[in-house]
Amino acid sequence: MTEAPYLSTLKIVDLNKTMSKLNILTVLLLILTLKITAQSKTINIDVTKNDKLNISQIAEGLMVIPLNFIDMDEPSVSQVVLSNKHIYVLISYNVGTDPEGIIYQINMEGKLIGEVGSRDAKSNGFNNPLGLFYSEEKKELHIVYNDFIAIYDENRKLKRKIESIRIKGIYHIFNNRFWELEKIIDMDNKQARYKWISTDLSTLKTDTIFSYLRLFSEERIFSGTSFSDADDILYFTHDYENEIIGIDIHNKVDKVYTFNFINTAVDLSGNVVHPRRNIFSRYINYGYKIRPGERYCFIYDKKNEKGYNIRLRRSEGRKLLSGINDDFLNTGYFEIKSINSSDYGFFTKQGFEVSSIINGIENERNPVLFLIKFK
Repeated sequence: MTEAPYLSTLKIVDLNKTMSKLNILTVLLLILTLKITAQSKTINIDVTKNDKLNISQIAEGLMVIPLNFIDMDEPSVSQVVLSNKHIYVLISYNVGTDPEGIIYQINMEGKLIGEVGSRDAKSNGFNNPLGLFYSEEKKELHIVYNDFIAIYDENRKLKRKIESIRIKGIYHIFNNRFWELEKIIDMDNKQARYKWISTDLSTLKTDTIFSYLRLFSEERIFSGTSFSDADDILYFTHDYENEIIGIDIHNKVDKVYTFNFINTAVDLSGNVVHPRRNIFSRYINYGYKIRPGERYCFIYDKKNEKGYNIRLRRSEGRKLLSGINDDFLNTGYFEIKSINSSDYGFFTKQGFEVSSIINGIENERNPVLFLIKFK
């Protein structure tokens, strides 16, 4: 079996709280186990290609939801979460210079049911919710704020608040656990120390799963991490890295996808970027850029082992001039965004962009939500 390539670049500092008690032989055995058990896949990206991709090639269809009920200026869709009965939409907007957000619960036909949470008296928003996560097992909606997590049932009733968790870095909720990456930059020694912390949301017991060091040059300072989950695997990747690593529900490395850039005359190692949430059930959406303003998304079909390298170009007004083409409804180009269900994705258009194509748009200032059902 192919060796997990990322392990050759890691210096493992401690795998858990008891690492200091482990001897060198045990550490070597742990590293060897990770190398043997992780399934590795190298995917080539030909940067000279600019493929054309119609949504019908990877999706069964679209569901159109005009968001007519929004009552604020310049709203945008930050996040979409599905349950088996409802759709939750986080709408972001600005109050002065401060970002705010409101969470709407709508039914599967796109009709508004109500708002989730209570509005802040000052801003009339929800204290800037950072993210939404849905637990199918517990039928709960988790709303992450700066200094607590609020948990709601499907009737929009608050079940409990977890105030012992403070958001320090990049985070995700997976397998009823709150995952967070703490990062310390050591500029003198040109290294970044990453510490993976996981908190059980039922018992609030916190464990350090593992931590490690990575070296960087002055041009390559790690700026963030993206998370996604699909098929009971938590995937993560760092900015400026060409690997996506998967951890299973037992906190073991399960999969590693490595992207190899070919036919390029420039060094991409310092230019690779990753969109947040980039794994669907069958597809990987991997983003990168060659130089400022020249962005690409690479859509990889895991089943057929076929990739599409698609350039994303925008006008001065931020309208997409190239990307994935909507050949179902002919609304133009778009960029796929992920939701909690790995079988679905979404994109949005402004009402005025598609009012001549889509029926039922009452407010052209508001966005229109398009849910994608993947093949």
